[in-house]
Amino acid sequence: MVDTCGSLAANQLLELCAYLAPDNIPMRVFFGSINELPEPLRDKFADELDRLDVIAELTSNYLLNVNGNDLYSMHRLVQQVIRFEMGDNTTRLATILKNVVDTIPEEDYYTRDVFDNFASLAEHAVVVLEFSEKFLEKAMSNFSIVEDGFCRLARGYFEFGDYAKALKYYMRGAKIAEKIYGLEDDKTARRWRACGV
Repeated sequence: MVDTCGSLAANQLLELCAYLAPDNIPMRVFFGSINELPEPLRDKFADELDRLDVIAELTSNYLLNVNGNDLYSMHRLVQQVIRFEMGDNTTRLATILKNVVDTIPEEDYYTRDVFDNFASLAEHAVVVLEFSEKFLEKAMSNFSIVEDGFCRLARGYFEFGDYAKALKYYMRGAKIAEKIYGLEDDKTARRWRACGV
């Protein structure tokens, strides 16, 4: 546990933010799988006033800075120190991974809101997925979330018309699917088919 400020919930939030991109962190990313959040952060985020108190604790200590409407930034050096102190805390990484992946739109990209939602999450998804790919391979139960995350990320980039990034992340998802399900599995085949193979 990194002890950087007063309350346990604020420390937990800071640890989770350390695995995201440093700028424009939307607090709604923690609502993807709110039940996965550690206690007491889960209870604090379930109540709007308590949630604002936790965030205010971090902003008043300059550990998070307000960027806009429910968007925050974190100094890169603070992120690096927290990541270093946590070492290979796969529990915190798995928590933020699940929240980010569950927040990436799965529905069809028909409305501006869906596109905006993806655009605000894409950079954070890339950061947490790359960390997760590196540290969670041994815990294969969480590794399937990494595979799903790369494929959701790829679909979002495809819908945006960024086909190079879409192919890159579809391929990463397909390679992980091979490791999880094997080369002959239908799910692996579908992932490779999405890559045009």
